[in-house]
Amino acid sequence: MDRLVRCLNVIGVDEIYALQKIAVEETRLGIPLIFGHDVIHGYKTIFPIPLAESSSWDLKLMENSARVAATEASADGLHWTFAPCITIPKDDRWGRQYEGFSESTDLVTKLTSSAVKGYEEALDVLDGKKLASLSEEEIKAEVSELVSKGINPTLATILVGNDPASETYVRMKRNTCKKVGMESIAVELSESTTTEELLAIINDLNNNPNVHGILLQHPVPSQIDERKCFDAIDIEKDVDGVTCLGFGNMSMGIDAYGSCTPAGIIRLIKHYEIEVQGLNAVVVGRSPILGKPMAMMLLNLNATVTICHSRTQNIETIIKNADLIVGAVGIPKFIKTDWIKQGAVVIDAGFHPEKCGDIDLDQMDEISSAYTPVPGGVGPMTINTLILHTMQSAKKLLTS
Repeated sequence: MDRLVRCLNVIGVDEIYALQKIAVEETRLGIPLIFGHDVIHGYKTIFPIPLAESSSWDLKLMENSARVAATEASADGLHWTFAPCITIPKDDRWGRQYEGFSESTDLVTKLTSSAVKGYEEALDVLDGKKLASLSEEEIKAEVSELVSKGINPTLATILVGNDPASETYVRMKRNTCKKVGMESIAVELSESTTTEELLAIINDLNNNPNVHGILLQHPVPSQIDERKCFDAIDIEKDVDGVTCLGFGNMSMGIDAYGSCTPAGIIRLIKHYEIEVQGLNAVVVGRSPILGKPMAMMLLNLNATVTICHSRTQNIETIIKNADLIVGAVGIPKFIKTDWIKQGAVVIDAGFHPEKCGDIDLDQMDEISSAYTPVPGGVGPMTINTLILHTMQSAKKLLTS
């Protein structure tokens, strides 16, 4: 009974997630719940009552107010808005006439059409920070279970040289390991390290049964053959998805750990239930750890994929035709706002000291149907996916 009472008037991602977890994991049938709420004239942002809104006769305004309401409700975990109300009030004795638009069937028809369009096309801010936080709790629980069975998931990080940005990234990854109860081993090598010395370190970690994932922080000093060292990582410990074998397996649909940033993007897309199949997807950038694997992952989801790069001609025209754009070019605000077509899904995988990404996100909430903010979009999912892969690698020991 207590759990039943908790289902009434539930609002907020945390409460909804907790109840959904019970419904899916603790009930006999495991059927997910649908959460609804009265969103008749706004959710967080309160708009005039429908009767007042209809007085404007502004169909676009009605569409936009519905879109804002649906976006806010969706961000709070709600699936159903109980709106719009399409009653045609003609009797003053009914005390809720204000919930209807008008006694004119013609006006009600037009306003309802605009409102439904707004509700259905609600903007999704693809909040990677929030999803990563939810995922961390799940990983933490699984790590705890593994530890209780004598398995301590462990990530080995290799940092060559003293690049400040790389030092920061490695520190963030190790801190996240600690946060979820995982172990981490820090291997720090000098700027003068040779390819042979690095290969010897990787070989030792490959042969260490207590290490479940290996991360070689990119980039390495120029004297090192980075590709050779990446490919020396055992495929079972390639949790960062950097080996050629791992890329090939992923591309062919064979079980492998995909490169963490594109894999994190795919997790974000799936979480927000964005249907990729059939979309015209454009990936701007062709790096081996982002652009290329991103393209293959989208292709595996049945998108029609175009890769743009520094030699691509008419790049603006190509992007303007995209239903889904991934910015992975490494140049601040390279992709301009007016290159994005109305309703496109926009994924910005870049991050620069100017606190911006590869896409100019100005007014993106008015153009796209969904987009990743910078910061707080793709970045948190990259580290979270690395930690998830390491836990999954350790978990395989239970069935080996």
